[in-house]
Amino acid sequence: MDGVPLFSIVNKYLFYLRPKRNGKRHQLKVYFSVVAARNVMTAAKKFAVYYDSEYCGMMKRSDKKYEVYFTYRSGKYKEELMYIVIEEKKNIF
Repeated sequence: MDGVPLFSIVNKYLFYLRPKRNGKRHQLKVYFSVVAARNVMTAAKKFAVYYDSEYCGMMKRSDKKYEVYFTYRSGKYKEELMYIVIEEKKNIF
């Protein structure tokens, strides 16, 4: 791998959380994030560590689109969040 730039080895994964229609507008949630990783599973685990949440599962929707499930907080305040994750191989960021 000598001479191969790091950005050509990893992909970028765009994490997008759709806000709930009747939810609170001023919540401290991550609505958009980009994670660089070798695969979507690694990206999901990195995202969980970065944003102090717990990875729960994943479902593939299409070739480069996934639904990834996380839990945020615990106990009475536990929330289950579903992020749309899009794999991006082009270097747009």
